[in-house]
Amino acid sequence: MTPFEAYRIYIAVSTHFTSDGYDIHKYNGRANVSESSFLRRRDASFFYRAPKIYKTQDKWTKAIVACTLQDKGYVADVLSSDNIVDEFMVRRENMSRHYQDDLRDLLDITRKLDHLFIQNYDTTDPVIISKIHHGEISYESAVLMDMVFRWLNKARSSDTLLWPTTRKKLIKYRSFFNIDVDKYKDLTAKVIKNHI
Repeated sequence: MTPFEAYRIYIAVSTHFTSDGYDIHKYNGRANVSESSFLRRRDASFFYRAPKIYKTQDKWTKAIVACTLQDKGYVADVLSSDNIVDEFMVRRENMSRHYQDDLRDLLDITRKLDHLFIQNYDTTDPVIISKIHHGEISYESAVLMDMVFRWLNKARSSDTLLWPTTRKKLIKYRSFFNIDVDKYKDLTAKVIKNHI
C-alpha cells in the first residue's frame, strides 16, 4: 500500500460514512481524488505513516472503520488509536459469541422483543438504542440484530441528537458485513429458546 492508496482508501471510507449517495462496495472503493490534491494536503505526512503501521489495504480500511464508529475518524486519530482498532478486530473475530452475549443481556432486561426494538406507547425509547448509546451493545451486534429482526427501519427515538447519527452509522456499517444471515437466525432462535 502506497501513501496515495492510503489516502484514497481513507477518503472512500470517510465518504461512505458521511454521504448518503456513496457506497464504498458499490463503487469498489474508488474515490474521486488525485495525487496532486493529495500532495497539497497539510496532513499528507500521516498517509506516509499509514503503510508502515497498517501493512495492507484491508487492515487500513478496518482501522478507519473502527475509528469512524467511535467518532475518531480523523487520520491522525486513526494512526494513534491502537486500542480502538485492537478491540474492533477482536469483536469482528468473535462476532457470533459477542452477538449471543449481547442478545442475552438484552433478554435479561425484557423478554418482550417489541420493547427491545420498538418505541413503547409511553414514548420510552427501545432498549437497544439506549444500550448502544451507553456502549453496552456493540455496533456489530446491533447490525447483526437488524439483519435478523429488521429493527432499524421501525425503531423510533425521542433522542433527536444522537440517534440519527448512530442510525446512519449502523446502516452504513452494515455493508461491511458478509455473513450467513441464516446462521445468525438459528443462533438467535437458540438463545431465545434457552433464555425465555
